[in-house]
This record gives sequence, structure tokens and C-alpha cells, in this order.
Amino acid sequence: MSRSKRDEDAEISPFSAVDRLQVVQDSGLFHAAPVNARRCRVLLTKMIYLLDRGERFPTREATQLFFGITRLFQSKDPALRQMVYVVIGALAKMAEDTIMVTSSVMKDAAAASEPIYRPNAIRALARVVDPATVQTVERLLKTAIVDKTPSVCSAGLVASYHLFPFAKDVVRRWANETQESISGKTPAIFSFSVSARNSLENVSFCSQYHAIGLLYSMRCHDRIAVIKIIQGFEKSLRNPMAVVFLVRCAEKIARDDSNMRNTMVQLLIGFLKHKSDMVNLEAAKMLIGLPNTTQDELSPVISLLQLFLSSPRYIIRFTSLRLLSTLSQTQSALLSPLNTDLEALITDTNRSISTFAITTLLKTGTSSSVDRLMKTLATFMSDLSDEFRIIVISAIRSLAIKFPEKKDVMLGFFASCLREEGGEKVKECVVEGLMDLCSFVPGVKADALSHLCEFIEDCEFTTLAVRVLHLLGVEGPLTPHPSRYIRYIYNRVVLENSIVRAAAVSALGKFAKVDGLQTRVAILLERCLDDRDDEVRDRAVWEKSGLSFSDGIYSLPMLESQLVTYISSSNFDQEFNISSIPIISRAEALTESLKAKTRITSAISEPKKQQEEEKIKYSELLSSVPELKSFGPLLKSSLDAELTEREMEYVVGAVKHVFQDHLVIQYTVRNTIPDTVLENVSIVASPSEEFQELFIIPAPKITPEIAGTIYVAFSKTGFPMGNFSNSLKFTSKEVDPTTGELDQAGYDDEYEIEDVDVEAKDYFVPIYISGFKDLWESLQFEKSATFALGEMKSIHEANSTLIDMFSLQPIEGTDQPTNKNTHTLKLAGKVVSGEKVLVVIRLAWSSKTGVAVRVCGKSDGEIGCELVLKVVG
Repeated sequence: MSRSKRDEDAEISPFSAVDRLQVVQDSGLFHAAPVNARRCRVLLTKMIYLLDRGERFPTREATQLFFGITRLFQSKDPALRQMVYVVIGALAKMAEDTIMVTSSVMKDAAAASEPIYRPNAIRALARVVDPATVQTVERLLKTAIVDKTPSVCSAGLVASYHLFPFAKDVVRRWANETQESISGKTPAIFSFSVSARNSLENVSFCSQYHAIGLLYSMRCHDRIAVIKIIQGFEKSLRNPMAVVFLVRCAEKIARDDSNMRNTMVQLLIGFLKHKSDMVNLEAAKMLIGLPNTTQDELSPVISLLQLFLSSPRYIIRFTSLRLLSTLSQTQSALLSPLNTDLEALITDTNRSISTFAITTLLKTGTSSSVDRLMKTLATFMSDLSDEFRIIVISAIRSLAIKFPEKKDVMLGFFASCLREEGGEKVKECVVEGLMDLCSFVPGVKADALSHLCEFIEDCEFTTLAVRVLHLLGVEGPLTPHPSRYIRYIYNRVVLENSIVRAAAVSALGKFAKVDGLQTRVAILLERCLDDRDDEVRDRAVWEKSGLSFSDGIYSLPMLESQLVTYISSSNFDQEFNISSIPIISRAEALTESLKAKTRITSAISEPKKQQEEEKIKYSELLSSVPELKSFGPLLKSSLDAELTEREMEYVVGAVKHVFQDHLVIQYTVRNTIPDTVLENVSIVASPSEEFQELFIIPAPKITPEIAGTIYVAFSKTGFPMGNFSNSLKFTSKEVDPTTGELDQAGYDDEYEIEDVDVEAKDYFVPIYISGFKDLWESLQFEKSATFALGEMKSIHEANSTLIDMFSLQPIEGTDQPTNKNTHTLKLAGKVVSGEKVLVVIRLAWSSKTGVAVRVCGKSDGEIGCELVLKVVG
């Protein structure tokens, strides 16, 4: 037999012909006497194979198999008995009356049984018991948890973990035994062979991992208890996976509890020195993912990852590079000292490592290094898999927006990627890169559209062809020579399928608003009226009627939300009200698109993305309140500000909603006291003189399960600022925990909460603006101010603070400083009344005086410049 024939036969799975019905028919083998252990093991293996592939046995068949397998308990073959427990556990959820086998399983799970049977029996026991019979196995499982045999201990812990979801009160009583199993000093010694002569032992402390996970499940709702677990076991755990679990718990505490953040961060930094690489990398990952980390907190992480870059193990180098790539999205300036180490990995024999090295360098490098890196990348781009091509292309997309002066290099790279072979995901990523260039980089729109026109001439992906045609319809009419694109679009009408033809018709209609092209477009649309597809004909009629020409666009998230609500109601007697959908400008749509494309993940920029999403949600919410409908469209909503600590009895948050002549403060109140109901809940807000209170919409009832919402409305003139002191008033009534009845007496109470400040930034809306320099020169009104941020420790910290202070959109990649001594921050946005606002902030850092700041703001109205000065003054 030839080698190729042997290799071909070796690839055929021995289970490729396994059939469920055949397995059920062969189950009579379980009833044979004597039991044939070898044939039974083969049949049980086939069952496991089918279950692993997602095959489900009908209840009747599963029950027949389940009780047939139980007859194998009489066999003394150790391997067969272990397989029996595995299959019993897998079939337990499909079969009926599985509780009947509990006594047989408990016999092998008892302390007097053979150690080789006991762990598997305990794990199977957790699958066959139900909530009503958990207490009958409580003593057995508690004994297993503290057993000196590590495999039995781990089995008891795992079984308890699976019982916890439906027997919480019972399992919580085993907390002391669980802690005792963590403190045990005996390592786990697992034998992978029945024969002691041929056994292969693996020494670990894996029961600690199981125990720490079970203990966390018991106490995860008690933050103080979780902190005690972390601090109590941080030095005693010897299993790396258990330490990794503690690392993740510490990160969650640091993220959720601001008071414990510094303690948990120092704990995570300490884990960077652990002897296990697994723990080091997990601690580094958690610190990188924490919001608002400082340079001092990240320095030990960067030092560790720099050391790991020279590790001889591929997986360590790859993981370190991946973490550095993530960090480079928000802290690119801190990684500049690592460029030498990263460049050494470009020639690594592992393509995955070399790819991540280049993508990280692209994010951390300067404009001068882009050309050299792009040339290096071009040498092996064709050798990469589609998965890594997408990673590289995504990095280039972000780089194109960060360094618009390198637009020609980026354009050439994307054009070559379009011509090369690749899957749909790769082509989609390239097309999105060219779309970014059209939308956010001035001066390349015509060339980028030309490359996309050539691409759709031979595009086999319908979805991409539709997206490109839509882009041609949006951007083509805005180019100096829009007529050149009509031929490419009409070719799709002639040559493509109905979906692409329909998209091409819509794109053609967009060119009708260009002077001199109306007649030509009308002729082409007339020809489309005879298309054999009704969708194409309907679009041709629509475009020909001229109904689709509009400078604004509908807010797509709001439109989608309203359509889902309309369809879900199943009440189609009333027409869908399209007028309720707000129309936004293309600049606002571009701002949302830019944030998604650049994948902004820093703690400073993330709230702005959240703010845009919240505005859409609040617009829908406020429109449902009758008292607020007369206020007009919502101009801006702030982020939710906490007015109390999260651990207080009553947790209150506030959101400011700005309208043309009104301000509405929305208070969300959560009652954390069990068996207590709050009624007639209102907020007494004492505003400054600039605001006049109109009315209060109280919350009639707030229970511990459901939060309440209170609205306080004020009238205003212009753009006033001020302070609102707040007091929460309510009637507190107790609930009888046994009967659930509400005590009607109750008593009135008042609860002081923090103030709400209305600032100048509450009247700014961040938007993306292309051509910052040209627009800056065209604005007439200008004002400037100079001040110092003495408490800031770095340019990066000051830059982040200023972005948050102004609540405007960073432009041209200036949200990430590249120099530690000087930096220029460019911000763009508009006042809620519509005036455009541009701000240029120059920063200079000194170790003696801190950060000196000069702010220069320009606007097309005086109010914009005045608000800029009020932000800093």
C-alpha cells in the first residue's frame, strides 16, 4: 500500500458511520450475561460521540438506554465502570425517572468504595439528583469535599458547583468544608492508568481551582465577602488556574468599587511577579482592561510584556504582543520605547507573531515610520491567512484616520488588497477601509471611489456590491466629476442579480440632484421601469418621482427601534408614524461612524459613545411622557451621574436633558432595603436663579425589585449654568415577609443626596468634521485663554482630562499624545443651538510646574466662543 493511500485511510474517523438508531438497537448488548466489557465500552463510546456531536435521543430511547446501562454496575471491569458513569451523567437530562438509580450511584460514591470508582460516581450523582433529594446526598458530598484523595475532593467540589444553581441554600452550608479543601497542602496526584507499574502521575493543586470557584459562587453577591476571599487566599493558593480566578475577581472589584480600586490595582501589580506565566499574563490583561489606569500603574505591565517579547516560547511572545496591541489603542505613547523589540519580531518565523508585531508598530509608530512598515508588510501579506489579514487591514484603517497625510500609501495598500485573492470577510474589511478614506480623509475621495468602481466590475459578493453602490450614490454626486461613476452603476443594472440591480437604481437616483445630470439619469431610470423584478421597478418609480432627495437622514437606531416596536405590537390598523423619527445631519451620522471605525476604547472617549446611544434611548423615553411633549426635540442628554454611593440604602442617579427652552432632570431611584416599599417619591430640587421650576412628575411606588423614575422640569433662557441642591422625599412602608402584606401606616421621610451641576459642556454636542484646517480659517469669532493644570502628572493625563472637560470630539488622532512634553489637542463639535465650535488646545508639561495649557476656540457665533471660555473659567 502506498504512503498516500495509508494517509488517506488514516484520516477516516472510526465513528464516521455511527448512527443513533443502530446504537439503540445494539443496546441489547447491556442485557447479555456475562457482560462483554470490551464491546460495551465500544458502544458507550459511540453514545458519547453522538452526544458530543449534538445528537439528542428522544425521551423514550434515552430512558431505555439509561436503565440498560445501569445493568453494567455488576461488571468489575474498572474502565467499563468509569464509562458507565460518564454516559449516565450525559443521559440524565434526557431520560425519565433517573432518580431511581441514585442508590446504586451512592453506593459507589460512598467513602468505603474503590477510589477508582468514587470520583466518577460523585460527578454522576450530581446529574441524577433533583432539588427535592439534594439533602439526601448532602453528607456524602461534604465528606467528599474534605477527602484526602485529591481526585475525590475535586469531584465533590465539581458536583457541588453543578448542584448550586437549584440548591443554593443547601450548598451554601458547605462553605467551611470548601475553605478547608482550599487550605489543604496535599497536591493532586492523578494516575492515568489502572496499573501502578505503568502509571503516569501528574502533580497539581487543581482542587483549589474548583474550590475557589465554588466559594465565589456562594458569596458573589456579597462584595465584602469576595474581598475577604481575595485577600485571604492570595498567598496560599498554589494552583495557577486558581490564582487566575482570583485575579479576575480582583479586577471586577476594582472596576465596580471605586473605594477598593487602589487596593485591588496594587494586588494585580503584585501578581505580575508570580512564578507562573499564566498568572502574569492574566494580571497584565486585567490591568490593561481597567478604565482610567495611570502611567505608573501601567509601567510594570509594559516592563513585564517587554521581557516576555524575548521568551523562547511562541505562545508567550504571541500573548504579549496581543496585549500590547490592545494597549496601543489607548496608550500608544507609552509603548514607543518598545519599538526596537517589536521591530526584531517582524522577521519571526511564526507569521502570527510577525503580523501582530507590525500591527502594533503601526499603532505606536510615528508618521515617519509608516512607509517603511508598509513596505515590510507587503512582502508577506499574501502568505497570511484571512484571519490575520483582517487584523492587519483593521490596523491600517485606524492608521489612515490617524495620519491623513499618508493617504497615498494607504490608498495604494487598499487597492492592492482588492486585487489579490481573499475571502468575503477580507474584501469587506478592505472596502470599509476605502469607505473610511472617502468619509474622513480629505483629498482621496475620487481615487478611492475609482478603485471601488473597478472592484464591483468583477465582484462575486452581493453584499459588498450593494454597499459599494450605496457609497457611490452618497459620495459620487459630491465629487468634481460625478458623471464618471454613472457608467459603472448602470452596468450593475444590466449585468447583476436583482438585489444588486435594486441597489444600483437607488444609487442612480442620487445623481439626479446634480445640475446637468437630471436628463441622463431620468432616461436610465425610465429603462429600469421594465425590469423583471418588482423591487427594482418600485425603486425606479420612487427615484424617478424625486421623493428620496433630502439633505438630512433618519436616525437609523431610532428608526429600527420604532419599527421593532410597531411590528411587535401586531396592531396594524394605525399607520407607522415616520414623522416621529428624528432627522439628523450627515455630520452627526459621520461622528457615530467615526467612533465605531476607530474602535475608541479609552476611558475618556467611551462615555461619549455611550452618550450618543443614551440620547437615542432617552428620546424615545421622554416622548412617551405627555407632560414633556410640548418641549420639542431633545437636543442633548448627559451621562448618568451617581448622586449617592452604590452601597447606600437608596441609590439615586441623575440625567440632564437639554431642550430649546427647558431643562429636565431625570432622577432614577433604587430602593436597596428588603421588605420596604417607597410611595409618593419625589425630589425637591432647589435651582439657581437662572432656572424656574415648572413641575415635578413623582414616582408613585418603588419596590426593591423595580427602580422608579422622577422628572423635574425647569424653564431657561439661553445657556444658563448653575447648581441644584436635591432632597429625596417619600413615604416608607414595611412589607410583612411572611404574608407579603403592605403596612398601610408608614411614615414620611427625607433623604439628602448630592447636588447636580449644569455646566457649559452640557450645551456642547461632539461631531466629526473633515477638513479641520479649512473650517478653522473660515470661522469668524475667536477667543482664547491660558491656565495651568498643576496637579497633572503627564501630558496624557491632562489630555484625557481636557477631552472630558469639553465633551467635544477629538480630531485627527489628537486624543493620543505622541510626545511626553508637548501636544496639540484638536476638538470639534457644535452648540445645541447649531453653531459649530472648534477648539485647539496646546499643552506643555514641566516636572516643576505641571501642565501649561493654552485654549483657543473659534465658532461661527459668539455664544460658541463664550461657552468655551466658561468651560475653562
